[in-house]
Amino acid sequence: MSVVAYVSGHGLGHAAREIQILRQLPEEIPLIIKTTSPAWFWQSELKRPFTLIADTYDVGCVQKDSITIDIDATRVAKQQMDNKNRARFDAEKRWLEEVDARVVVSDVAAFPLMVAAT
Repeated sequence: MSVVAYVSGHGLGHAAREIQILRQLPEEIPLIIKTTSPAWFWQSELKRPFTLIADTYDVGCVQKDSITIDIDATRVAKQQMDNKNRARFDAEKRWLEEVDARVVVSDVAAFPLMVAAT
């Protein structure tokens, strides 16, 4: 049995929030985290064994600069991610079965929850 957490890598806010939750799991339950947030942050903050896999299943806002969102580019990026997720749906489902994922959590992507629900 394992727990798989999919965590958005857009900034550290998603990771910081999930770390507080994942710390509560007993250490004997294998924990796998899929994210593009930096490994150093997880290693310094989680304080329990885990496996980190660099991957992403959602997009954040594409920005022209530090305060301006590029709405058109964000739409394109989201469509590309949706296409990528559709193409890997069956493979992700098989992988969840291989790692015996009994619990799947996601901070913010819907795709992992749709896969887990099938």
